[in-house]
Amino acid sequence: MKIISWNCGGWACGGFNDERLDILLSNKPEIIIIQECTEKEFNNIKYQCKSRYWYGDDKEESYKGIALFSNTYNIKTHEKFNNNFRYVVPYEIDGLIDQKIVLLSVWTKKPFDGTDDYQKTIFDALNFYKFNLPLIVIGDFNTGANNEFVTRYNKLYEELSKYNLKNCTKNTSYEYEFTFYHDGQKKFYTNDYCFISEQFGINYINIPNKNEWEEISLNKIRWKKLSDHCPIEIDIKI
Repeated sequence: MKIISWNCGGWACGGFNDERLDILLSNKPEIIIIQECTEKEFNNIKYQCKSRYWYGDDKEESYKGIALFSNTYNIKTHEKFNNNFRYVVPYEIDGLIDQKIVLLSVWTKKPFDGTDDYQKTIFDALNFYKFNLPLIVIGDFNTGANNEFVTRYNKLYEELSKYNLKNCTKNTSYEYEFTFYHDGQKKFYTNDYCFISEQFGINYINIPNKNEWEEISLNKIRWKKLSDHCPIEIDIKI
């Protein structure tokens, strides 16, 4: 199961459109997940596929949300979906032999306890849902982890391991690869992850390295001049 997840950077990076989708489709993914995509942008996408969804709760001033596309699997929003967990959206993937899988599409916001611990939103969602099906948790986790803030990643890894989830990049050259550039702080962070149930294997991982990041103006660095995030690509052995 080949999945690509990408925070397209929203309107500040030019938004999401067919040309940008074609860049991802060239790698032949079976599922594409996009963060910071507006409903209007989603509706303007010409790509026709078996399953396509957009979700947003209009609490963002720019009306941004998350989109999902798949021309391989029949996917539907899970019946347990609770929109209080912004944004951790569960989908049920059908069409697999002898099993169903829950995919959690992630673009985390601050939890309702008033803290800035974005990761807590994921932990709270998993604790609420208590899924008894295999899981894939993928997207922009907003961890703000890098060499200066290693404890943020360590906390994420430790907490998700309690749910028998493993980081696809653990013990690989991609484990600490940066996926986001913060213009204001002038720093790279690892914000985008894919965690999967222990029973799954991994065929292939790709996270672009710094060679694909370009400075477009003073203190503004973009992946291929397109977004302040780069895509992550995971081929999961189901």
